[in-house]
Amino acid sequence: MRPINGERRQVARMAVLVPVALMLVGMGCNGAAQSDPSVVDTTSAITTLTISGTVTGPKGDVAGASIALSGGATATAATSATGTYSFSVASGQTYTVTATLAGCTFSAPQTFTRVGVNHTANFTGTGTSCGSAGGAGGAGGAGGAGGGTAGAGTAGAGTAGAGGAAGGAVGPQGPPGPQGPAGPTGPQGATGAMGPIGLTGPQGPAGVAGPAGPAGAKGANGVNGANGAPGPAGPAGPVGPAGPAGTVPGLGQDVGLSVPSSGETCTLGQMILTATRWSPGTPAMGQILQIQDNPALFSLLGTLYGGDGRTTFALPDMRALTPNHMTYMICTSGIFPSPLN
Repeated sequence: MRPINGERRQVARMAVLVPVALMLVGMGCNGAAQSDPSVVDTTSAITTLTISGTVTGPKGDVAGASIALSGGATATAATSATGTYSFSVASGQTYTVTATLAGCTFSAPQTFTRVGVNHTANFTGTGTSCGSAGGAGGAGGAGGAGGGTAGAGTAGAGTAGAGGAAGGAVGPQGPPGPQGPAGPTGPQGATGAMGPIGLTGPQGPAGVAGPAGPAGAKGANGVNGANGAPGPAGPAGPVGPAGPAGTVPGLGQDVGLSVPSSGETCTLGQMILTATRWSPGTPAMGQILQIQDNPALFSLLGTLYGGDGRTTFALPDMRALTPNHMTYMICTSGIFPSPLN
């Protein structure tokens, strides 16, 4: 049964009662703003939003489907010839939208919690009666409330589908129109008389301590006291690393220039100071030698001058003790010395 025009307007007005009622908070009976500071003006927090969508079925757009709004506001609307609908709602509320139509099974209801933006709720129906080839025009929406003038919607007459001889029946009621703008704010009321002074309240707790003041000027130095007894000696510190080798005038300059040569047979490990460019032996400059190549010499020197003792050992470094322009040669190939009995 299609509602009459008066019933349509009543449904449209109910969809906007909540935001209009909230706009009256903080106003007196004559509509003027109250000066009582305990009354909070909530009109600035109310925003009008829309929940809209399209209903479709196997045959296309579904006209005349019943769309129910519940939750923060209650309203109903019928889809237009193109299957669309729209509700104007107040922000901050929770709303649920449900679609129904005989012969159609629609997708589940859609819920929007504490809305703060416009939302779209589309529905898809199944069934042989969902969708139509020749749609009927929808009724015009009702004007918004709250300072605006309610607009009267005009029902549209549908055009006959292909092959039809006459226009279709009057279409279902269109969705409510958007809410009109809020009316102007009334003048501020007069300030009431000051009430009597209340009783003195109890003393509050002590405040936190303030920051410390700046330090005072330094006083004069007192008289020196008598010297105390000497304390016990502390433990010796660790030995520092050895410093670089020093130089002695006349030594260590331009040394180690001789090269091995043949000559008189020498004794293994024997040091020979020579001023020539050729001399038996090897210059003693701390070289690292392989034990496997010099087993006899290693048995005499060991790791006294360096090496790891497993695969290598070192010759002594005599450069800092060599007179300038001379060379200390060590016998690395010669007679093995034997101890005296």
